[in-house]
Amino acid sequence: MGYSKVLVGHCKYDFDVDGGAATTITPAMNFHIPIGAVILRVTGCARTALASDTGAATMAIAIGGVTVNAATQFDHADYVACDEHFAAPAPASAAGSLTVVLSHVFTAGEYDIYVEYLPSGDAY
Repeated sequence: MGYSKVLVGHCKYDFDVDGGAATTITPAMNFHIPIGAVILRVTGCARTALASDTGAATMAIAIGGVTVNAATQFDHADYVACDEHFAAPAPASAAGSLTVVLSHVFTAGEYDIYVEYLPSGDAY
């Protein structure tokens, strides 16, 4: 019998550090997930309220070729407190860091994202 350990990666989108351009952003405070790692759960927590130049702005979250949270309005319940964004386990189809995709300019906000995953060697 083998034992696996669940790892937790932490990423922080911080407007003051990462900016708020309407584009794909790889936050400076991030981690790297290996290809084949099984993403188990993703939880996000707003530390400072997200703000945008328009009420229609959305944010999407992706890591390892997996969309964790599809484009969702920034003032939706997903982004104003702590919430799970991903409940169905999925393997990372690519190695890489977490990205956020902003549909419009963001003007403020700080958002922590925690990714629970099994390393690729433990995924089988």
